[in-house]
Amino acid sequence: MSEEARSRVLHTMVVGGYGRVGSLVARGLVKELGHHVIIAGRDRDRARDFSTESDLRITDRRLDVNNPASLPGNFEQVGLIINCAGQRKKPYLAAAAIEKGLRYIDLTVDYQMIAGTIAMQDRAAEKGARLIVGCGLSPGLINLMAGFAAKVAQRAEALHSYTHLEVGTNTSELRLRELLDLTCQFPIMEGRYGRATTNYAESRAIDFPAPLGRRTAYRFAFPDQFFYRDTLDVANCASWLSLESKGLGALLHGLAKPRIGRLMGNRRFNALAGRLAGPLIKGAHEGSGWMLMVKAAGKHVTRRVAAAGRHGVAETAARFVIELVRWLDTGAEIEPGVWLPEEILALDDFIDPMTADGCRISAEDLPHDTAAADWLVRDGHEEPSGHTRIRPSWVTEATRVPPWSNSWPRLKPRALTAVGLS
Repeated sequence: MSEEARSRVLHTMVVGGYGRVGSLVARGLVKELGHHVIIAGRDRDRARDFSTESDLRITDRRLDVNNPASLPGNFEQVGLIINCAGQRKKPYLAAAAIEKGLRYIDLTVDYQMIAGTIAMQDRAAEKGARLIVGCGLSPGLINLMAGFAAKVAQRAEALHSYTHLEVGTNTSELRLRELLDLTCQFPIMEGRYGRATTNYAESRAIDFPAPLGRRTAYRFAFPDQFFYRDTLDVANCASWLSLESKGLGALLHGLAKPRIGRLMGNRRFNALAGRLAGPLIKGAHEGSGWMLMVKAAGKHVTRRVAAAGRHGVAETAARFVIELVRWLDTGAEIEPGVWLPEEILALDDFIDPMTADGCRISAEDLPHDTAAADWLVRDGHEEPSGHTRIRPSWVTEATRVPPWSNSWPRLKPRALTAVGLS
């Protein structure tokens, strides 16, 4: 297809394209892949300013991902939608893309949005739409690492993913709000039994590859862990977050304790906690460092896959999306439907381009006897001590969308509202 034909037939709409990640994606698609890009978002002026200042083949359009009434009529000559904007209600944009039979890539990190989009699988298949959700760093690149590790481990019994982040003045407001959310209550599986926990309530020491070394990691509600049971056939999964600021991690861990957590509903206590956290964030690095690690334990081997890079989180997430679009442009065949990265993509296809961009990806097998103590559950049959035994239906019923997706348990929001970075 000629460049002129591509421009006429396949426009790529980047929603939230004037944001940090979206702008990097938009520029890369134009400069590297020759796409004609439409920048779309609620703020038409910001979209217009970006399209003017970038001096590239970019046009602008106004739409609001949280207002379904603003979506119809906005997809003329659009063949691919890349969503880099946060969504607060329902996946209206994905639903609109499905009705138009479009290709769609979503960088959303919110579980509700991902699960809600997956729930439209049958409609997407009927309309011939092809959607890939959870495409960023974590979830995103880490999903491919998990798929690779689980495959090598062969019938993995447990899979844990770890995300190490710097949180500082360069961290976006939306990301900061997610990382400081002490109210997110989510279910976890240990052996045959399940229980609920909250962000930062549980901690463990974990060894990252050099130069990071031993760090404290906290249970965190990254959405990738809730889908591996079906996509990778691994029942015991967990996601953990490690913060570069040890003081901030310890503070959040303390605030997540049940007795203290109940006080977070008090505005004065919330403000006090925010004043304590604020200096730890402002005094940190700019907030762009990161490392990802996945461990998959099988009966005979434990595989560790790690990734780190010289660029920040936003730059690396944008690079992953650009390489994903490049992969699609080569004519890769995807069945109509809604897919998670590990279901249709292979880490091998992304190692070379990600490495060329400064992302180091490594894999190694660990001594199996020393790895045993690093897993929450090894035999898979012991009831977790100190917790109420439950036997949720999803222990035995396979489903791509865990049944709590429509009633995701959340307590009254009481994140650290007093933290300001201005």
